[in-house]
Amino acid sequence: KDIIRPLDGTFKLNRYGMLKNDIKTSLRTMKREKLYTFVNGIGLLSGFVLAILILIYVRFEQSYEHYNPISESVVRITMDYLDGETLIDQDCETYHNLGPMIKDEFPEVVEFARAFDFELSLEIDGKTFKAPTAYAVDPSFLKMLGHPLLLGDAANALEEPNHIVLTTSTAKKFFGTTDVIGKIIPNGKNSLKVVGVVADSPPNTHLKFNVLVSYSSLGDDLKKREAPWDSNDTFTYLELGSPDQYSLFQQHLADLSNKLRELDHIPDERIVSEKIADIHLYSNKSYEPEQNGSATTVFLLLGVALMVILIAILNYINLSTAKALDRAKEVGIRKIIGSSVLQLRMKFFVESFLLNFLAAAAA
Repeated sequence: KDIIRPLDGTFKLNRYGMLKNDIKTSLRTMKREKLYTFVNGIGLLSGFVLAILILIYVRFEQSYEHYNPISESVVRITMDYLDGETLIDQDCETYHNLGPMIKDEFPEVVEFARAFDFELSLEIDGKTFKAPTAYAVDPSFLKMLGHPLLLGDAANALEEPNHIVLTTSTAKKFFGTTDVIGKIIPNGKNSLKVVGVVADSPPNTHLKFNVLVSYSSLGDDLKKREAPWDSNDTFTYLELGSPDQYSLFQQHLADLSNKLRELDHIPDERIVSEKIADIHLYSNKSYEPEQNGSATTVFLLLGVALMVILIAILNYINLSTAKALDRAKEVGIRKIIGSSVLQLRMKFFVESFLLNFLAAAAA
């Protein structure tokens, strides 16, 4: 009787040695029960893979504009169209004079930047290239939207008419190299001077471009748009002194909007704002630069990822329960030779952990 009972002081055995033994026996069990291990492993692996893919997509959707170090301080102003006080439509483009006006009137606004979408065809070495996405922008656009120059003078880029900035892929397409600073590109009556090269637009930005020209390069087209309240076709961005000033800015913007409505400049419209980091998931307005995502879809996918993990766990529990009767003999023998309840729990915990860890690592 004394031989098969636990000896006093057994609990003082080297716990590391016990853990090492549990790992060894768990690996042997998994090797012996190949079918059970395979089915359980595939179930866990599939669940982890699907959940990881969903989480990667969700993380990407939520990362829009975060490459920009000042994204929390940058907002875009847009227009609401009203019928009385009823909202009937929303437009992400605004009047070209609003940016300068708001900067002059609002002390919390540090800078403004406009972007006007237009078609641009260039003739280089006898070949005609059509710029896929071209914008006429203010000089502050590069800093405000987080596009530092790789080549060129950032302090003076896009300051003068007929300045042009190319992305690296566009420079290579046009000239076969990125060493293009100072090159002249014929453009009708005027010629464009390359003053900078920037990295290609990151995939997680709502406003992608290939070519930027100085806003003053619009020339005659800009003169046609000089009437302040006739041209609602410009993306307008504003940089605040700090993100904490956004609530104050919204109040001032509402006051300005009401003032302009009273002056009959925008009788059936209202000026509103949104943080650029919110545009991709929360903005679905007319004339967006590209089709945006949906916050609702992102949260639904997070729910799907959670359900997939739960299903994988339930599948693992069901298979383990079905195998419990086969393990009863092993448990009985371990009890007879002196294993405590804690040691038995630790043994099965280690076995479960190993299988889940291997499945997660493979995923």
